[in-house]
Amino acid sequence: MKVIGVGDQTQMGYKAELNGEYVEYNINNTNAIFAPPLSVSVRASNEDKRSNMDLTQGLINKANDLFDKAMEKHRDNPGLATQAANEALQTFLTDVHGNLGLRHFLSEDAFNGDIIVKDYGHKAFTSIRAAMEANPEMTLGLLTADGAMTEEMKTSLIEAGFNEELLNDETRVKLFSRNNVQGSEADFFIFDAAIIEKFDKLKDVLRAFYTYASRSREGTVIIDKNNDLFVKLNIENSKPSIYPVRYNPLTPEMITELKNARITDLEAVLGITHTISEEDNFK
Repeated sequence: MKVIGVGDQTQMGYKAELNGEYVEYNINNTNAIFAPPLSVSVRASNEDKRSNMDLTQGLINKANDLFDKAMEKHRDNPGLATQAANEALQTFLTDVHGNLGLRHFLSEDAFNGDIIVKDYGHKAFTSIRAAMEANPEMTLGLLTADGAMTEEMKTSLIEAGFNEELLNDETRVKLFSRNNVQGSEADFFIFDAAIIEKFDKLKDVLRAFYTYASRSREGTVIIDKNNDLFVKLNIENSKPSIYPVRYNPLTPEMITELKNARITDLEAVLGITHTISEEDNFK
């Protein structure tokens, strides 16, 4: 028997890159057990951020449902199933468009939530810089194609007010590629919408967006010069929040409590009497 850890159906957890291309492990018609989902976000530090992630996760759940139904209806024709599911999801995203605005709060020294911008000239970058200058423990995550900072990105950040010493500090500015971004986190996160691959399945575009946007505790900036997110997913900015609503981060005790609750649920699903422990490498 082989046991394969495939992540979850919300993020890009069961994607692997092979010879420069992304290959999806086929888990259809496979006996699979999924760990119970967390009931709260362990990363978001504010209401705007948490609201955006809850909204996007809800859209992904709907997308998964639409694709499952299309696959069941067109079981013998996967290509037709994908086409039908894409059309159904696009129709749904169009119908609920008015509710798909990303929430955010901006002040001179604070940025919460998620925001789509055209370039590095947006004041969100000034707010991030000011917040990081005020708190030396805050970190910034950058997603690039190969996990390296391009000269264009570095120049743009310097023009936005970031000093070169900070950008060279690997403890505070963390670089990621699509291959290692999942599971990472930073206070702020920046990525270009163009990095989202051209998947055959529209739901995977949505899942990639969620994976990248959810890396931040405070806020994520999505650079979208060509309005790709609106064209593909009907996602755009909502009106800015008037004031921020902060959340206290989960304590180690709260995280342990949530983990133990998930382990109890998982043991019930598995129907086992052996108590799952740290020795079993369950996290």
